[in-house]
Amino acid sequence: MAPKLSSRADITLKVGFTMITNITRGHIDLDVDGRTIRLQGEGFHRGPLDFLVITAQIMRWNDGAEVTGSERAAMLKDLRVRAAARGLVVEIE
Repeated sequence: MAPKLSSRADITLKVGFTMITNITRGHIDLDVDGRTIRLQGEGFHRGPLDFLVITAQIMRWNDGAEVTGSERAAMLKDLRVRAAARGLVVEIE
């Protein structure tokens, strides 16, 4: 059984070349090959889903550079697959 959101908010999980550095109720912070980005969404404490990522809001890296479509697709694919392997259920909207 996956740990609840509140118990892992301060845990850092390596996800391939992507590292989840922070999970809160409203966002997931990622380090992707040395670049950082905040993914907006919704975290859940109960139920089958741990976090819902809203892809329409993934537009810029934290340094202000635009996220390309291929970067977004690769990042989300890596996040979903590797997070699931570690017991986190992340849905992409």
